[in-house]
Amino acid sequence: PEEPETITGTFTGATYNVDGLPAKVLGFITLNGDGPGSDGTKAISQKIATSGWDIVTFQENFTYNSELESAMKSYYTFGTHRKFELLKALGTADTDGLGFATLNSTCSFSDEDESWWAFTEKYGSLTKGADENLKKGIRHYVVTLKNDTNVVIDVLVTHMNTADNDAQIAAQNGQLQEVAAYINSIRSNK
Repeated sequence: PEEPETITGTFTGATYNVDGLPAKVLGFITLNGDGPGSDGTKAISQKIATSGWDIVTFQENFTYNSELESAMKSYYTFGTHRKFELLKALGTADTDGLGFATLNSTCSFSDEDESWWAFTEKYGSLTKGADENLKKGIRHYVVTLKNDTNVVIDVLVTHMNTADNDAQIAAQNGQLQEVAAYINSIRSNK
């Protein structure tokens, strides 16, 4: 086989767990008392807007997406946001809490709607990581770096829970194997 061409260059990136659940629900039930809330999420947005990072990913982007985008929207293009609805999360909410953005001046990307992959391995209700209450998985973006080479890279965004018992550890290990299988499927399709 022919040796692939080597292209060198740089890009920057960051990932943020924005801890985006509301502090209280129904006005009196404390859900996330130490989270950043609306004001803290706006501060995160301002920090990113002035950072110049080419690619930014988010985890736990549930309730405050408009605040997260507020200072960034003039500079960044965002992937799909799946809104969080608390009452649906008591069953299975159509959200993964994942987010993605690229700097308009340096990158473009294909939307991930065709490339979202749900984990089959999961464990835990609301009190044990919420794997079974959210549609957790992997989002896949194909990013083109707008430079002289127009290099295309694959970016995966995911969020797995920390584990503190054997069942959670087993589910997390299964999710890691699913990430590896997904990466291998990308490689075999190129």
